Amino acid sequence: MFSHVMIGTNDLDRAKTFYDKLLGTLGVLPAIVDRHRIFYRTKTGTFPFRSRSTANRQLLPMAGPSAFPPPQRKRP
Repeated sequence: MFSHVMIGTNDLDRAKTFYDKLLGTLGVLPAIVDRHRIFYRTKTGTFPFRSRSTANRQLLPMAGPSAFPPPQRKRP
């Protein structure tokens, strides 16, 4: 199991648009933008993205928990 992962992308704006919509279906708020990185944060974790140009197109060790449990739904 991975506990810390940062996703690299060639187009941070497109990634944000896509994941804002996707993660929004799970109740995650839109990403927080920090220059060349974006972060999706919840009470239980962080899902970060980084522009690949800033990562020199290499796999680098990066930190940030990468899982979100889905919202709990009440059963009828």
